[in-house]
Amino acid sequence: MERYRLTFDANPKELARRDSGVSHIALLWSRRRHRAAVVVDNDATGELVQLDVREQENALELYEHPYAYLATRGHPGRQSGPPGLHAA
Repeated sequence: MERYRLTFDANPKELARRDSGVSHIALLWSRRRHRAAVVVDNDATGELVQLDVREQENALELYEHPYAYLATRGHPGRQSGPPGLHAA
């Protein structure tokens, strides 16, 4: 099982995880920053995208429907390799 890092926290707490086809979706919480984010890891493309939960947003809604938000926001997808957002 992979552990994910966030652009703003290298060691977040995993609150939930699920698989959706070739994608792995995780809801993560930063204890240091008191922020949440959803990570979508696509096995087919190798992309890893982080969607930060914004103030006044429902984190579970973003976790359940991340693809509804991907087109309009999120950090650029990354292939594995550079530091920052990646599986550890």
